[in-house]
Amino acid sequence: MLHNKEKPTYIVVAAIIGTGFALVVTNSAFNVLIPGLSNLYKIKTSEASWLITIYLLAMTVTMPIAAYLSRVWGRKRLFTSGALILFASSIYGALFYDSFITIAFVRLLHGVAAGIMIPLSLVLLFSLYPQSFHGRISGLWGLVLTAAPAIGPFLGGVLMDLGKFHYLFWFMVPFALFVSFIGVLKLPEQRAVPRKKTSPYTIGVFACSLLCICLGLQLMGTTNLTYWLPYLFLILGIGLLYLFLRNQRNASEPMIALHLFQNRLYTASVVIVTVQHSVMFGVLILFPLMMQDVFSYSASVTGALYIPAAIFASLFAWYGGRKIDQQSTSFVKIGILLTALSILLLAFVPIHASLLVLIVIMAIRGMGMGLSNSPVVTIGLHALEEKDWHDGSALSNTLKRLSSMVMVIFITMYFDLRWTALEATVTVTEAKWQALQELWLLLGFLMIVTLPLTKVIKNRTKTR
Repeated sequence: MLHNKEKPTYIVVAAIIGTGFALVVTNSAFNVLIPGLSNLYKIKTSEASWLITIYLLAMTVTMPIAAYLSRVWGRKRLFTSGALILFASSIYGALFYDSFITIAFVRLLHGVAAGIMIPLSLVLLFSLYPQSFHGRISGLWGLVLTAAPAIGPFLGGVLMDLGKFHYLFWFMVPFALFVSFIGVLKLPEQRAVPRKKTSPYTIGVFACSLLCICLGLQLMGTTNLTYWLPYLFLILGIGLLYLFLRNQRNASEPMIALHLFQNRLYTASVVIVTVQHSVMFGVLILFPLMMQDVFSYSASVTGALYIPAAIFASLFAWYGGRKIDQQSTSFVKIGILLTALSILLLAFVPIHASLLVLIVIMAIRGMGMGLSNSPVVTIGLHALEEKDWHDGSALSNTLKRLSSMVMVIFITMYFDLRWTALEATVTVTEAKWQALQELWLLLGFLMIVTLPLTKVIKNRTKTR
């Protein structure tokens, strides 16, 4: 905890939250752009989804490494470094956006920056205030980060319709520059006791394992490759991951703190938010496909429909944070049920449904996300000692991004393969709609599966 006589200034809090806000705005905007970018660069949906996958892959690899670096460099230096990477890569993307490879490279760097800063953000905020305020801090964090998706998809949709999607990178520049300066000038130093160094071999094995698994899954949807190549990547990736996990289990100072899973409350919270995050990314991919490829709406209208979800998510995230401070957790189950209900409703909505119906469904989804996302993260971190907060945050975020990455690859690959197979018997629109309905049902089922874990959270929180 920060033992400083000076109270944290609003500008420091604004810098930390502003970083997360800018990252979520840009990333949520790209989720809406997948159909348009597929047409712009003349590539398939599964290939355009690499802009999402590579971002998640970079985040997933960076997060556990960042947890180690924060113990060696200090949180301030690491956080500021992430902001500078974000600033430089955004300028590069804004200037050289004509190539899909360039955009993918910039998204990779954005993922590295996010992998550094996202886990640190909530930890830094918690360290600035006593634990009695953490529910409200979590609520504020959740409010801002769930409001950002209202801006991102709408902004991305408008820019795509205008043929100026690269302005998203210019949008990021002032935010990144602001937090870089504030990080250097105002962010307090918060060094932890350095631990033993993680070997480059361990880091390399971990990074290569995720890269091989990701490549294997992505290449399964490619028809012009030797059929066994994707399976080779998958087997190699799983083998490397096994070696990494075995090394971590025997290490005295592991890069990933797997021992935290001995805490049942923390484990339950991680499973819930991991499933919820992967489902959320699934929705972010499927909803634009449904709106633009099936319902024939523009990208800007698609983006506008995220606004009610974000507004309600922000309000209910703040409410959930307040309830945590009052030692109440029963609302988490309601949040999961509302999220599952909204997704299942999307599976059965008529093709010619009015925008009002879609607005109501997205509002229900926002309520559910607000009640069961950031509050569950706070509950999980509170189950740990303060010295384990960053490791716990990094581990949780790593699993969330890894599951989201797999979900994005699976959904885009299934969608492309399924609708092309159905095209022989029905129209293209009907084929795409049937493929989307099947995926909506899958996502709704995954949310329902997490309901039993809310009992663990309720019972364990009462005993603390």
